[in-house]
Amino acid sequence: MKPNNKLKRFLLCIGITFLSVFTSAFVTAQDQCDTTQQCRVKFGSSATDCRDSRSNSSICICGSERCDIQASPKLPSFYFDFGTSDSPRQVGYLRVTSSSLTGTARWIDGSSLRSLDREKNTHLNRDIIYSRYARTFRVRVPNGSYRVTVTLGDTYSHDNMVIKAQGEIKASDIDRRANEWRNETFSVDVSDGNLDLEFSDAGGSDRNWVVNAVVIEGTSSTAPTPKPTPEPISTPLPESEYTIISIEAESVSPVGYWRSHSYFETTPATEIRRTGLIFDPPNSFLSGPQSNQTLVYNFKTKEAGVYNLALFMARDTTRFSKEDPGGSGAWGDPRNNDVYFKISESQSKKVVHGPMRLFFGSRRDLNDRLVWGNMYDPTNGGKEGWKNSSIVKHALKANTEYKLEVTGRGDGVILDRISIKTTANQRNTERHRAPVGERIPQLPKVSIKTSDLSQYHAMQEWSKAGVERGIPKNLKIKKTINPGNNIQAAIDEVANGGGGVVLLKNGIYKLSGTSGIKMKSKVVLRGESRAGVRIESRLTKGPSILFDRVEYAGVENLTHQFYFGNSDPRHDWYGNPDNNKSKIDSFHMTINSKNNWIKDCNIINSGNHPITLSGSHHTATGNYIDGAYNKGGGGSGYYNIWKGSYMLVKNENIRNLRHLGILMQNTFYNVVVDNFIATDINFHLGDVGHNLIEGNSIHLPKHHGWGVVSTGLPRFKHMGPGDGNIIVNNLTRHDKYNTSEYSQENLVYTMEGYGGPVPTKIKVPKEGRFYVPAWGDEVQKQISFVNPTPRDNAILGVGSNLEVTVEGQGDIQSIALYRDNTFVREELQEPYEWSGNKDVLLQNLAEGKYEFRAEATFADGMRANKSFMVTIGDSTQLSKRIQAEDFDAQSGIQNVLGKKVGYVNNGDWIRFNGLSIAQASSFSVNVATPTQGGTIEIRSGSLQGPLLGSVDVSNTFGWDKFVSLQTNVASVYTSTDIFFVFKGSGNGYLFDIDYFQFD
Repeated sequence: MKPNNKLKRFLLCIGITFLSVFTSAFVTAQDQCDTTQQCRVKFGSSATDCRDSRSNSSICICGSERCDIQASPKLPSFYFDFGTSDSPRQVGYLRVTSSSLTGTARWIDGSSLRSLDREKNTHLNRDIIYSRYARTFRVRVPNGSYRVTVTLGDTYSHDNMVIKAQGEIKASDIDRRANEWRNETFSVDVSDGNLDLEFSDAGGSDRNWVVNAVVIEGTSSTAPTPKPTPEPISTPLPESEYTIISIEAESVSPVGYWRSHSYFETTPATEIRRTGLIFDPPNSFLSGPQSNQTLVYNFKTKEAGVYNLALFMARDTTRFSKEDPGGSGAWGDPRNNDVYFKISESQSKKVVHGPMRLFFGSRRDLNDRLVWGNMYDPTNGGKEGWKNSSIVKHALKANTEYKLEVTGRGDGVILDRISIKTTANQRNTERHRAPVGERIPQLPKVSIKTSDLSQYHAMQEWSKAGVERGIPKNLKIKKTINPGNNIQAAIDEVANGGGGVVLLKNGIYKLSGTSGIKMKSKVVLRGESRAGVRIESRLTKGPSILFDRVEYAGVENLTHQFYFGNSDPRHDWYGNPDNNKSKIDSFHMTINSKNNWIKDCNIINSGNHPITLSGSHHTATGNYIDGAYNKGGGGSGYYNIWKGSYMLVKNENIRNLRHLGILMQNTFYNVVVDNFIATDINFHLGDVGHNLIEGNSIHLPKHHGWGVVSTGLPRFKHMGPGDGNIIVNNLTRHDKYNTSEYSQENLVYTMEGYGGPVPTKIKVPKEGRFYVPAWGDEVQKQISFVNPTPRDNAILGVGSNLEVTVEGQGDIQSIALYRDNTFVREELQEPYEWSGNKDVLLQNLAEGKYEFRAEATFADGMRANKSFMVTIGDSTQLSKRIQAEDFDAQSGIQNVLGKKVGYVNNGDWIRFNGLSIAQASSFSVNVATPTQGGTIEIRSGSLQGPLLGSVDVSNTFGWDKFVSLQTNVASVYTSTDIFFVFKGSGNGYLFDIDYFQFD
C-alpha cells in the first residue's frame, strides 16, 4: 500500500489553503494514477501531472484543474430539416421525410405521417411533416446532455401541440398563428444512446401537430446514471430468410476500462461517424480474462443450428505505445488490441465456447489510425487464421437464451457491434466471396400480370423505366449509307420523311472538328454489324452523338471509339494523362430529351463520359463500355444518370470508369439492373431518391478506392442521397479490401446519409425481384382506356361529343375502335386517339347506352380487347354532381386546396344540409386511395340516422388515381340533412373524395 504523504505535501506546498485541502479530501474518490503517462492514456495529451502519485488518492491534473472535473468532451450536434423528398433542404441540415423509417435518425412509426411543401418562406420553414397522431422521432446519439431546439410553424394556424423528450413533456400548449414560426428549446439527458422526441396534438381548433426542423446540440458528455435494467435480449435485425442477430456494442453500460467512444471511420469514399465502446486501460492484461472488465450481452436463438459469431471491431493506434508492456505497438503484434470472449447458456450456466482469445491480424484495411475486422481465433488457422475464418462457429439450441461475455485485454480495442447468424446465411454470403467475374445474379423473370405492385410503393414507377412501351421493333430501313457518306445528312433526310432507320454498312466512319452527330426524333442509327461498323471520333468539341429535344431516337449495333493523342487511356483509378483536357462525351442525352435508347453498342475509350442519361425514359441495354481518358476530379469519366428519371440501365458491361453516378436533383425512379459493373455505383449531388440497384455483378479492381456502393463526401460539398433508394440482390467483390459487401441475398439495403448502404426490414416481393418491366417481350400484351377515366360507366349529357384515348403494352401494330360493334377508325401509331371532331360515330350522341370496344393487333398476330359503357342521359344529371369539399359541417377531415376532401380517418364525417334526393335510387362517388381504403356510409338526418346505402372503397394505387363507384340507395321523399360517415380499420388515412351525385 502506498504511504500517505498528505500532511507532508501540505507542509511543503506554499499557498495551499485549508479550504483547498478540505475540498480535495471530499472530491477525491479513487486512486487514479501512478505516473503522468497513465493520466495521458486515460485523459489524453492535456494531462500534465499525476498529483499525489504515492498516495491512495492520486489524481490526474490537466493544466491547473483535475482532469475528471474539467468540462466534458464536446458531444456532436445534429441538424434536421423536415419535409418532402424534393423540397429545398437547408444547407448543413439532413433531410427527414415521412418515409425516414430506418437508420440513425428515424421515425419509430411512419403510419399517418405526411410531408408537405408549402413552396413559400425559407428552405427551413417552407416544408413540414405533420400528423394528428402522436409520433416519435428517434436519433441515435452518444450518452450525455443535449440542448434541443424545435422549429414549428405553418402557413395555417395550429394549436395545443405537445413535445415530449425521453417520455417527459418538454413543451405543451404550443400555438402558432398562420405564417408564424417560432422555436421551442429545452434540455434532454440521454443515458441509453437514443434521443426520442414525441410530437402530438392535444386537440383544439386544429388536430394536427407540425414540425419544420430540429437541432440537437451536445452540451455535456456526463450523462445521468441510468436506472438498473435487465441485461438486454437482442432482437433479430434485419428480418430475412435466415436468422440474423445484430447487437450494438453500446446497448449495455460500460464497465471497468470500457467507455463510450464516438469517432469517424474514414475511407477514400466515406466519412461515417460511429459510436461504440473502447477498451482503454493503462496497461494490457496479460494474465487472462478479468471479470471486472467484462461486457455482457444476452441474445435468444430462434432455431437450432451452427451459428457464426462476428465481432465488428477496430483498433485505435493512438491508444498504445512501446512503453506499454502489453504490446510492442507494431502492426500484427498478437499482444496488442485483443479481447477474450465466452458464450454460455443463461439458465444452466453451461459454457458453450471459451473463454477464447481473439486478436487482430496484420492487415491495414482503411487507414493508419483505425483497422476494422480481422479478429481471429488462433485455434482456427494459426497466426494467419483470420484469412481462413474470421468468424467463430458455435452449435446453439433453438429458442434458448445465451450470454456472450467480451473481456478487454489490450488497449485501443473499439467494439462497434456483434453479429450472430446461422451458417445457412453464411453459406449464402460466402458464395459471393469468390471472384464474381462477369456472373450476373439469376433473378426470376416476372411480369406485371403475376406481380403485386402494391408491395412497395415505387414498384409501379420502376416498372415504367426505360422507353415507354419498349424499344420499337420492325422499323423500316429508309436510308442505307457507306463509309464516306454524310451521316448527319442521312439522319436529317429520314427525319423529314417521318422517321425510320438509317443503316450504316460495315466500315469506318470518322468524326473530326467540332461537329458531332445530332439525332432526330423517330430516327434510328443502326450498324450493319456491331464489330463491323466503327465510328472513330477525334472531335475537339462534343459530344460525338447528341440527343437534344428528341423522342424515340436510337443508336444500335455499332462501335464508337474516341482517340486522344496517340495512346490509349490509363485504366487505373485516377488516370488523367491528358491533364483533364478531354471533355468529349460519347453519347449525351439532354434534359429536354425523352424515350431514346442506346442498344448493343461498343463504346471504347471515351474522352469524358461514355454515356450521359438526362431527361426521362431512356434505355441503355446490351452495351460494352470500356475506359475514359479523363477520370479526374470535378466529375469526369462517369457512366452518368444526371438529372434524369425513369432510366433503364440493363445488361450493360461497364469497365474502367470513375463512377456509375446517380446524380443531381430530378434524379428518381431510375433502374440499374442485371449489369456487370467494374466501377462503383455512387450517389452524390443530391438525387431525389427512389432509385433501384438490383441483380448486378459489381467487381472493383485493386486500384479502385471507393466502396462498391458509395456516396460523395461532405468535405467536397457533395449532397447526400435521397430517400427510398433500394440496393438488393447484387453480387459484389472489392479486390482492394478483399470484401463482398451488400451481397446478402434477399436482404434489402438503402442509403442513409453519407457512406455505404444500410440494411432495412423491407421484404423482397414474393416473385423475387422489385423490377417488373412494363414494356417488352416479358410483358402481357394489353390495352386500357385512359379517357374517359377508366371506370365501369361514363355518364354524359344528350348531344355530347365523346373523346377516347387508349394506351397499350407490347408490340402494338394497330388499335381499332368500335361503337356497338360498328367500326369507327383504326390508329396505326401513338397517340391512339378518337374524337367527335374526326369521327362521326362519336358526335352528337343521342340518349341511350353505348358500348365502345378497342381492339389491338400485336406484331405476332395476337389481339387484345377492352370495352367500356357510356350512358347518355338528360344533361341536367350533370348539375346533380356535388363537390365533396362544399360540405356544411365536418369532423376530422380537411379541405385539400379547395378541390377535394382529404385526411379521412375512421369515424370522420361530413354533412350536407337540406339535400333533395327524392326518387333517387343510385349513388356514385369519385374517390382515390393508395391504402386499403374503407367504407362510406350514407345516413339521413343524423350520424345514427337511417342507413340509405354504403360504398366500399378499395385501393386505387394512388392519391391521384380517382375512380367512380356506385351503389343503390333507399329513397327519401323530403329534403333532409345527409351525413357521410367514414369507417375503416387502423389509424391511417382512408381515402380522398372529389365529388358525388344521387340519381
